[in-house]
Amino acid sequence: GDFPDPGPMRGVWPSLVLMKSGVLACSWGRTPPGVHLAFSLDRGQTWQQPITLCATSYSSYVCLQEIRPGVLLACYDNNEVVGFQEVTVKSGIRR
Repeated sequence: GDFPDPGPMRGVWPSLVLMKSGVLACSWGRTPPGVHLAFSLDRGQTWQQPITLCATSYSSYVCLQEIRPGVLLACYDNNEVVGFQEVTVKSGIRR
């Protein structure tokens, strides 16, 4: 994504998930356009650089859920088609 720094994370339909590992994950849409994800290792005090899951999202609404330890499932629309993406997280860094 086009994030010069972790700064403000603004958009629509934010989803917060406190993972079993203690990592806090936040997903949101629209700023910049698309679906984005960021991680905090200190329960939201600071955030790592956001990543873009999908840059062509239609409405940018997203839902996030930990489906097994260390694995998130992000569900979002992708130009009017539902998109699903698994994200493996280790110490708050996407792999």
